[in-house]
Amino acid sequence: MRNRREFAHVVLDDAFQMLADNVRGLRIDEALFVPYGGYRSTLGTLKHIAGLSHVYRSYAFERQPKHWAQIDWPRGLRETVESSQSYLDEVIGWAEAAHHN
Repeated sequence: MRNRREFAHVVLDDAFQMLADNVRGLRIDEALFVPYGGYRSTLGTLKHIAGLSHVYRSYAFERQPKHWAQIDWPRGLRETVESSQSYLDEVIGWAEAAHHN
C-alpha cells in the first residue's frame, strides 16, 4: 500500500467482507436472538451499523447531509424491527448499499 487512504480502504473492505460472510444465510430466528442479558439482537445491531454508515456517508459527501432521523430506514422503521425474513434481507441489503455507494 502506498498511503494511509489505501490502507483505510483495505481495512474497511476486509471488515465489510467479514460482516457479509457472517450474515450470509442468516435466518430470522437467529437474527432476533438476544444473548444472555444482551441489549440488541443481531438484526438490531446490523440495522444500527447500517444506519450509522448511511449517516456517515451523507455527512461526508452530500451537500445537504441527512441526520439519523432523516435517512431512509428500511420500510421506514427506525425504532423497531419487523420479525420477518424479508425484512432481515432488506436490512442486509441496506447495509451492503451503505458500503458500496
